Amino acid sequence: MPDGLDFADPDVHQRDDIRAIWREMREHGEIAWQEPCGERSGFWVIARYAQAIEVLRDSEGFASSGGNVLDTAARQGDSAAGYMAPVTDGTGHRALRRVLARLLSPSMLGHARLSVESTARDLIDDGVDTAVVDLGATAAVLPVAAICGLLGVPVSDRARVLGLARSVLAVPQEQTFPADPRIARAELIQYLAALVSRRKHDRGDDGISILLDSSIQGRPMTDHQIVMNCYSLIFGGIETTRLTITTGLHAMIERPDVWQRVMSGDADLDLAVEEMLRWGSAAMHLARTATAERQIGGQTIFPGEIVSVWNVSANFDEREIAHPERFDIDRTPNRHIAFGNGAHFCPGAAFARMEIATFLRQVRHSIAGIELAGAPRVIRSTFLGGVDALPVRFTRKGAHE
Repeated sequence: MPDGLDFADPDVHQRDDIRAIWREMREHGEIAWQEPCGERSGFWVIARYAQAIEVLRDSEGFASSGGNVLDTAARQGDSAAGYMAPVTDGTGHRALRRVLARLLSPSMLGHARLSVESTARDLIDDGVDTAVVDLGATAAVLPVAAICGLLGVPVSDRARVLGLARSVLAVPQEQTFPADPRIARAELIQYLAALVSRRKHDRGDDGISILLDSSIQGRPMTDHQIVMNCYSLIFGGIETTRLTITTGLHAMIERPDVWQRVMSGDADLDLAVEEMLRWGSAAMHLARTATAERQIGGQTIFPGEIVSVWNVSANFDEREIAHPERFDIDRTPNRHIAFGNGAHFCPGAAFARMEIATFLRQVRHSIAGIELAGAPRVIRSTFLGGVDALPVRFTRKGAHE
């Protein structure tokens, strides 16, 4: 690892040579130690695919309960541990996942697909009637509609939920929502708590009602468990899906032959979605805390030490993926880890895939052409990666016929 490089610094991930840095680390193969800095603990950095899989599948030796991102794991830990599925381990995690499986069941997925299709159609129709549209802002509406619809969040509240969620992630925005992530997190949790309270007296067919009628290890879910897992779905599902769409479409715009194949129906959309997920790697890293001594990449990791697995590097590992720098919509197999791996594999993966594929189908149905109308802007974050703002012009099918 180059001297002076701090992977907990968001500016590092803005560097023009960041892919070359990851490539060099993969070539050396040894995991690197990031020294502590201020209040942040030191942590191990894993760049290779095989080593990433080794950590993610070893839930006995590497825990998520100390925080599953560096922002929490390397600082104060996660206060939601034991309540929220992504930061709960062992039997508690398995029990929470069984409940979430009900919430994200095929029947709920099918119901959500109708809402996503309608939202995507409206977004595209509005976009083609606008001189320039920021696809980054447009794409955010899709996962908001899907997740908020799943949870029963009123349409009138969804812009507020999006703003708070983006503030939690410290994503710059035009809306006047709290800039402090801690304030935004508290406000979002408070909002969800009020929604849960109302739903107790007014059940429906939404996700919160399902959770209210669910049990964990024989006991009804507490309000705090319900709130924190709803928060997790919002936190984990909105920005990652949006960034996958914008980064993937930017890759297609830069490759007109790929764009034409997707739009003509010649390409398999499911394979195209998987390549968008790999290429974008919107969740750049996952964090774990060692609970037992382990040997990884020739290094001894001791209990209590933090390990960061960098999907954004592992998904481009030449040892696992042929020609990883090629955006290949026919790639198969495509064993990316955009959704993680092992016991904590993202439970909303099918939901995200559905949203991305639905958006692509609607674009293919309505759009004849797309071109850049300005310079793309990459997101500034230590956790999220990809194209944040993407100004484009659409051409509607039949516009010149």
